[in-house]
Amino acid sequence: MKSRTWKPVMSAVLAVILLSGCGMREEGVERYVDVQYRLVDSPDDIMPLQGEEVLPVIYTGQIDLGDLQPEKRKQKFVQMMLPSILIVNKYLRGVRERVDRIASKSRRQLWLRSADKDFLRRWMDAYRASDMEQLKDKLELHPVSIVLGQAALESGWGSSRFFIEGNNAFGVWAFGRNKPRIEANRARGNKSVYLRKYHSLIGSVLDYYRTIARGPYSEFRHRRGLTDDPLVLTSLLYNYSESRGRYVRKLQSVIRDGELEKYDRFIIDPAYLK
Repeated sequence: MKSRTWKPVMSAVLAVILLSGCGMREEGVERYVDVQYRLVDSPDDIMPLQGEEVLPVIYTGQIDLGDLQPEKRKQKFVQMMLPSILIVNKYLRGVRERVDRIASKSRRQLWLRSADKDFLRRWMDAYRASDMEQLKDKLELHPVSIVLGQAALESGWGSSRFFIEGNNAFGVWAFGRNKPRIEANRARGNKSVYLRKYHSLIGSVLDYYRTIARGPYSEFRHRRGLTDDPLVLTSLLYNYSESRGRYVRKLQSVIRDGELEKYDRFIIDPAYLK
């Protein structure tokens, strides 16, 4: 295993104290990845990517990329967003593997621990799955280029108010008053519209995957198990936006013009995996 050459801004102890106090640490993620926390005050604090092995950095604080020139903004947005996507992907793969192990025990009629039952109940409820096989299908991942493309499109490459103030990279709405949210400037008729507010980009990515798992994307979920071609799969995301076909064309253009497919090969630096 490679030695680690980069030192995080926050020590591990300080990060735990600060981030657990404000609710930023996401349940389970640190079981699989030794995540690092970096407070950003300016775009210069966002670390450049060094090859295809990515440091698992969670950026904290509020930052507006909108004042950067377009190419620089796109570059910094990818550098900021990609680690969180890869961290969540590693986490969800671990969850899926645990579901697979529990399903194997169940098929062999072996005794299931109460912790396994609670784990299944929590994830089946969160992903609205009726059984373990459906849950595994819903936990299937899709190309990073699609996730990056949707985040770029929904957040204006990190320039939207919801991204800056609430780490909301995917335009996820907030329903109900029991979760942090930000009111949109424009209402729908006489009703206010709210978008989710997150403590970190990790929360935004996790909620994005839940949205894909629970929303009207059954054809997309089925097809992603058969192909990893982002341009084929994006054609099935027309329900993500009210503009439907126009949204798909924009998303495909973002992926092509931004050359985002190359990031499908990127992984978390193995030195930081647990």
